Amino acid sequence: MKIFDTFTSADGYEIYWLHEQNETALLPEDLYYDKDYFMEECESIVKSGQCYLNYIPDDEDFDAMLENWEIENSLK
Repeated sequence: MKIFDTFTSADGYEIYWLHEQNETALLPEDLYYDKDYFMEECESIVKSGQCYLNYIPDDEDFDAMLENWEIENSLK
């Protein structure tokens, strides 16, 4: 199961973290500095039907992406 997560670095940058459920190590390939690229990766996971958990609090962009996907999926 993929986890959509984020944290703030010591110097104040928001870093997006796309990792497996039981993964605790910060692997470079799981970290994203570009929110748009991270959102594209999350969208592909959601659209593929994979299980995921969203730990990104109050993210309007992410909520809108999920809502649009649910609407598109219900029309099929």
